[in-house]
Parts: sequence; C-alpha cells; structure tokens
Amino acid sequence: MVHWQNDLKHLLATGQWPAQWNFQLGIGADYYQTFAYYTLGDIFTYGVAFVSQAHLMAYYNIMIVVRIFLAGIAFLVALHHFTDSRNPWVNVTATLAYVFTGYMALSAFSHPYFVNPLIIFPLLIVAIDNLLNPEKPKSKYLYFIVMVAWTLWNNYYFAFIMALGALIFFVVKTTVEVNILVENYYSNDYCSFDSNGTFLARVNGTLYFSSNEPRFCKRIIALPTKLLP
Repeated sequence: MVHWQNDLKHLLATGQWPAQWNFQLGIGADYYQTFAYYTLGDIFTYGVAFVSQAHLMAYYNIMIVVRIFLAGIAFLVALHHFTDSRNPWVNVTATLAYVFTGYMALSAFSHPYFVNPLIIFPLLIVAIDNLLNPEKPKSKYLYFIVMVAWTLWNNYYFAFIMALGALIFFVVKTTVEVNILVENYYSNDYCSFDSNGTFLARVNGTLYFSSNEPRFCKRIIALPTKLLP
C-alpha cells in the first residue's frame, strides 16, 4: 500500500505511469502483474493519494469499515428489489446475517479486498434483473454496463466466480415458470376463501387467473409452479 501510494501520487503529479519492470519488487518483478490482482482493481485503494503516509494505516482500517458498510447497503438494495419487505427489523436482521458471515469475519481483517465481491454481486444481479425487465427505463443498460465493468476491473478471478453466480440467477430467472395467485374482493365466482380467510382465485379448478378478465383481482402473489397443487 505504501508503494502504491507513492506511485499514485507521482502519477497524479507528473502524469508518468510506473515502469512495467520494477527492481524494487523483490529481486525484480512486473509492476502491473504484481499490483493488478490486489491493488489496481480495488477502487478503495485510490484514496491513498489524498492522505499522508503517516495516516495510511488509519485509512486502511477505515476502508475495512467502509467495505463492510457498503456490503450491507448492497444487500439492502437487492433485498428491496427482489422482495416487498419494508419491516426494518427483518431487513436489519437479514443484512447483519449477510454482513457478519464467517467469510466476512475472515476476509475483512486478513484480506479486506476479498470483501469487494460482497458489495458487487448483489448490485450485479439487480442490474441483470433490471435488464430482463422490459418495463425498466433505458438507464438500466448504463447500470448494467457499469456493474459489469466494475466486476471485470475489480479482479478477473472474482469476476469469473460472480459470473457463475450470475449465470445461475439468469437461468433460474428465465426458466422457472410462475403461476399467479390473485385475491378478489368482490367476485365469489372467481375467488373463494381458504381456511385462513384468504381469497384465492379459482378458474376451472386451478389457481390461475387471467389479467384480461374484467373482474381482475387487486393483489398478486407469484409462486413457483412446482409449489402449486
């Protein structure tokens, strides 16, 4: 980090990039190959250009807390995107469970850089989901491009692993069929009560209802087909 701080300040002051081969790295090593994996792709290391070397350790420790905080924010963004939960206690509990996993406890204090995927991945799958939704505005393309670019810039290994996760999400999102359970407040012909007093739409004995029907129900609950009788 100290070496990167000096090189970054020199780059900003003179516009001169570090030489590709550097003899100060061990007995000599490729500069960009050495720094690319843990430093160049980590956006949280670029702030060292604006702090003094005396405060570098403080900056490093503060960035650990910032990464953990942003991981929680990213999870909340995904939680609000994919669910209707607005209960603060439920959201906070889920976020704390996500943030304080064993992986986070190990990574945050040994290799803080490994926390970055916990920030990127929730935002990446939100970007993919927006891309698959034709009702979203055109800004979804910019959001998707930014997230993919950040994923690739951050680290090629993490990008590969997150790509596998994104592929699983994409396959599930585009292949799992969904039937619609609808509640109707005024038509007993199409809706009936279950044992709990919940309205269930019934057409030809199945739990399916068409939005083209004039007596369209007010609330919509989506469940995977295989959960239906």
